Amino acid sequence: MSYTRQYLAVVVACLASGAATAANIVPNGSFESGAFTNTTCNYMLLGPGDTSLTGWTVANQAVAWGRSTCDGFAGSDGPSFVDLSAFGANSPNGTLEQVLGTTAGTQYDFAIDRQGGPITVTLGGTALTLTPGSTIGGWTRYTSSFTATGNSTLLAIRNAAPGSPVVFIDNVQLSAVVPVPAAGWLLGAGLAVQGA
Repeated sequence: MSYTRQYLAVVVACLASGAATAANIVPNGSFESGAFTNTTCNYMLLGPGDTSLTGWTVANQAVAWGRSTCDGFAGSDGPSFVDLSAFGANSPNGTLEQVLGTTAGTQYDFAIDRQGGPITVTLGGTALTLTPGSTIGGWTRYTSSFTATGNSTLLAIRNAAPGSPVVFIDNVQLSAVVPVPAAGWLLGAGLAVQGA
């Protein structure tokens, strides 16, 4: 198969899906940026109102920000992650929040990696139903969808397992779903026929 035909096959496959996903709009979704100070064992305890983790605010109760920790845990996407239970189940309602710029009426795909106890995720006050996917290295990928109702949306991720010693999160993503216009279908069909 020639390079042109391979390219056309990829274009047609993308068009056949009927939609494309735009870039992630969650800044610092893998918790790699911020003013990190080692509290103990390469974890930093962040109390309510703390904004040391770039783009995020701690709400309700403390969380722990881990980075290449001495107890052998590592993030799913880089060395950093957040434990919503803080240190050993000390924070039954630890929450991270971030206000995101959204477009009213637009559908978004949400995804997050989790290890340990369950979490609750809300966007604009609406609780998402998280669907588990693949598990790699103890981390499970969860996905959901959401339609924005305004031009700014509060994302809140909360520990939903009071008493659980481990409620790790990482790799938070929210991406707009962009429908492929009808003209795209015609273009894809035309290119496929021409390349045959």
